[in-house]
Amino acid sequence: AGGRSRSRTREPLAPASIHEVQTLSQLMRLLERWPRSKLLRMSMEDAAGMLQAAARVKYYAADVFGDVTSAVKVHLRGRGVLKPQDIAEVVSGLADVNAYDKELFDLAARVLNTQSTQQLDRPVRKRLLAAFKKVGHDLESPVIQQMIQQEKAARYEDACEEVAACWQKPGALSGAAM
Repeated sequence: AGGRSRSRTREPLAPASIHEVQTLSQLMRLLERWPRSKLLRMSMEDAAGMLQAAARVKYYAADVFGDVTSAVKVHLRGRGVLKPQDIAEVVSGLADVNAYDKELFDLAARVLNTQSTQQLDRPVRKRLLAAFKKVGHDLESPVIQQMIQQEKAARYEDACEEVAACWQKPGALSGAAM
């Protein structure tokens, strides 16, 4: 019976993927399975997932995650197309664990500036803005200012829709005859 109770309190083995990490010990077990060479060559999506896992468990150590941020910088400097969602996950993960890296945030802003921020989904834009604001990164840069203006316009549009919806409540005059 003693052996059984110990096995019940044990944490499950290392998660199969980064997205399944919920505890610090799971994160550390997962990191043990990734050699440094694999960390340095990880995809932007995996790096984003790793930083989100760190944010979930509220853990960041520069010596542990330095290779991950180095891999991110390589992707941000590269010529490949990066998904705004991955960039948002990277910067928000770092902001959530208070791990500001000016060079990385500058590179992220530069990449976003080369892509059309008009195409950004609102949740992605909000996440990016929250991360940049949280770390106090250059909020006056053109791309961040453009996202701020887009968010203001979206909030205004939401408020207009809310008011318009009030007119169409049961019992209110309808504009259908017009």
